[in-house]
Amino acid sequence: MTDRITEEPIILKGLRRGRRKELHLLFSERAPFETMLDHLKASLVRIDALVHDAAIVVNLGQRDLSEVELLTLQTMIGERFPQTPVFWDIAHPNTMMWAQQHACIRYPSSPFAAAPMPVAPPAEDGGQEAVSSQEEPPSQISEPYWAGATARIVRGMLRSGQRETSEESIVILGDVNPGAEVFAKRDIIVLGALRGIAHAGVPDQTDACVFALHLQPTQLRIAHLITRAPTATGPLLPEIARIKGGQIVVETYKGSRFKA
Repeated sequence: MTDRITEEPIILKGLRRGRRKELHLLFSERAPFETMLDHLKASLVRIDALVHDAAIVVNLGQRDLSEVELLTLQTMIGERFPQTPVFWDIAHPNTMMWAQQHACIRYPSSPFAAAPMPVAPPAEDGGQEAVSSQEEPPSQISEPYWAGATARIVRGMLRSGQRETSEESIVILGDVNPGAEVFAKRDIIVLGALRGIAHAGVPDQTDACVFALHLQPTQLRIAHLITRAPTATGPLLPEIARIKGGQIVVETYKGSRFKA
């Protein structure tokens, strides 16, 4: 592993492995995570025309990522290039643990070669081919909303291109505009209009909820489920979205309890 402490948040590097071209994203081991996200978004735009016949290699080095941070990277890359093989080169044990749990495909030269991380079978030319992994069924969480929960507070409006994440719940004191994104391991509470993307319960907290004074997201996710809020036809009232009967249900907030 090269020392990337003083380098740019993300460095792009093109390599060839056998007959396959690879586009390596070398992440800084010290840059703030939000700075890395900004650079990643720009980097994905730059490589858009190059990935049709190449694989992407996410080289995190000794970067210590939380579960939500790893899933944020995985989601950004996967949504931009859903048909492109993505391999992960990881050297930090905590990040490796999350990568194992979320079926990241290990790059063959990753230093943790003995770890039980999903590995693509070798191709005939000595390279690797990506293999698809099936999602495990979501675990059921029995604790009630807000029981012993802590929340990250974000003050102010989120504009297009901004992204906020939390290892617990998150409360946004303002609007979430189209193009903004919010990820949380537990609940998402927006004291304003939610018009961007919201993913609560990352990755499988099926009892998480999304609440907003005006719930109009471009995309709404809770755990493994995804939907869009219905088009508003009447007055905009506070609403709460949660999983009921295996699907996301949006209801007018009654003002008494979050638990149904």
